[in-house]
Amino acid sequence: MQGLLHEPKLIILDEPTGGLDPLMQQKFFDLIRQENEKGATVLFSSHILTEVQKMCDRVAFIKEGKIIKIEKISALQENNYKKISLEAKAAISRDVFNIEGVSNLKVKGNAARTSFIKAMSI
Repeated sequence: MQGLLHEPKLIILDEPTGGLDPLMQQKFFDLIRQENEKGATVLFSSHILTEVQKMCDRVAFIKEGKIIKIEKISALQENNYKKISLEAKAAISRDVFNIEGVSNLKVKGNAARTSFIKAMSI
């Protein structure tokens, strides 16, 4: 973190939490948040959606080296993340939910709860 000693105005981070344990990740996020509150702009690259949601106000989608869409995190969460609860007459098979975008699946007898991220047109 020596790079933060001179209070830079721009901080560029590429997958910065790789290899950090959860406690160090939290300390890292706190430190970066403090720098942002002091006025630094933070560019944060990550494939871990929970990290992006925790750290960012806006997200840019990059394809083949070009920004193809910029969106507020709040809009992405509102428009693309849905929770679904189902109740059927018969037992539900987990295989039914083996599709892209499904996460946090919980199946118990004839009831199922899941989160689903809609495909975005970008």
